[in-house]
Amino acid sequence: MTVRYELPVLFERHDIRSVLDAPCGDFHWMQHIVGCLDRYVGLDIVPELIARNSSVHGAARVSFACADIASDPLPRADAILCRDCFIHLPTRLIRAALANFRASGARYLLLTNDLDAESYHDIAIGSFRRVNFLRPPFSFPSPLDAISEAPNRHRQLCLWPINALDV
Repeated sequence: MTVRYELPVLFERHDIRSVLDAPCGDFHWMQHIVGCLDRYVGLDIVPELIARNSSVHGAARVSFACADIASDPLPRADAILCRDCFIHLPTRLIRAALANFRASGARYLLLTNDLDAESYHDIAIGSFRRVNFLRPPFSFPSPLDAISEAPNRHRQLCLWPINALDV
């Protein structure tokens, strides 16, 4: 997995020492990366997943909490990693989560971006569609940095200064 190897380099390049991973999911691949951070907080909306992650992976610099990224107060971190989440959320919840991310005081947002997603349509929660955040309705500026997710080079994990985003 390209992201697993390139993410620590991106963290170093941008002096990212703490990450809020929202949602964190099962922590399967991220467990191999957190050693390069001073602090990692994984959030998810599924209580059983958080309980398991806390029991198996919790440590002095690694913690997990149950939270709704669109409405619950978020802990402060240098960067928020939001991978493979917004493809399942309607526009109103994406906008609420983005505003909540900004309110957390984070400096950066790492977000899944599908460059070849030509059109955008709203969906019901839990459905699926790819999102290109460089296009309307979001129209983000070019990312500060990006990691291509092989084998699909059009799917990227993009880094933006969170204050540069119109949310």
